[in-house]
Amino acid sequence: AILTSGADISTINALERVDNSTLASVNQLGQLKLWDLRTGLNKPQRRLLRPGETQPLLCLGQHPGQPHLLSVGGVNSSSAAAYIWDLRAEQYPLTEVACDGQYIWETAFHPRQPKHLYMATETAGLLQISSRDESDSWVGFKGSRRKLTVSSALPEDTSARNVISFDISNNLLVCGHSDAVLQTVPCSVYLY
Repeated sequence: AILTSGADISTINALERVDNSTLASVNQLGQLKLWDLRTGLNKPQRRLLRPGETQPLLCLGQHPGQPHLLSVGGVNSSSAAAYIWDLRAEQYPLTEVACDGQYIWETAFHPRQPKHLYMATETAGLLQISSRDESDSWVGFKGSRRKLTVSSALPEDTSARNVISFDISNNLLVCGHSDAVLQTVPCSVYLY
């Protein structure tokens, strides 16, 4: 028998376990929801929103050393956007990362160098943003709510720009493109 439990008012696009008792989800209405697994999935424990936005959130990734930090990708009214949320604090994201591209399909912090955040975008390729904070913390952006710029993690001569998914190993990025191409790219985070 298939058991169904819990409800959301919109399509759930991604799930991420935050800790042993908390699950995060993002949906088509631009909501980040936190669910307490101990009390069931009938309603979320918290609902976090982007100010003034109801565009879809499509993906999320957890910071490897700070589990209370999530990167969340989606779209806003004019371009692709990613957000850094501190789940311990407020309802709104710490910062918005505006970038070229139409959608952010996947986002992830580098597992060993988490000051680097990667985003797979529909038209801008694989993008990388690096925190200026040497402590690998993204909390330093709190209060600024500024938009940050990102750079391409792909070589300039890459013709396939639609990156749908990627994987990070220590020094290698593997990208899956929409035109059925797998691409490997040296990961340059160790140069910083």
